[in-house]
Amino acid sequence: MTQEKIWCGKYFLKSRVLVLGESWYGNYEGELATDAGWIQAYLENHVTDRMYTKISNACGMPRELYWHEIAFTNFVQRVGENPTDRPTKKCYINAKPRLKKLLNELKPQAVWILEK
Repeated sequence: MTQEKIWCGKYFLKSRVLVLGESWYGNYEGELATDAGWIQAYLENHVTDRMYTKISNACGMPRELYWHEIAFTNFVQRVGENPTDRPTKKCYINAKPRLKKLLNELKPQAVWILEK
């Protein structure tokens, strides 16, 4: 599975900000099943994503600049088919080793955590 391809913007090493979403839902194939692939498609206007637009707007930055300043992934990977599908306690527990590994690899100076 290619989900481990997190988004890492081209200026991430300057900002060192990791944005951590809660989870994602839906069934996608190929690169769209990865953070990197989905965000690249979003920036190229091949897909729309209201949440990603809201995030960059909340920061007062053009979306292209915002997404290239940060790294992004979701704490819990795929949780179901619909936005109403929620991670379970077990999902959170199982996601901890992956997060620890990412923090060790990326060494962010700040982590912005998004959740409902």
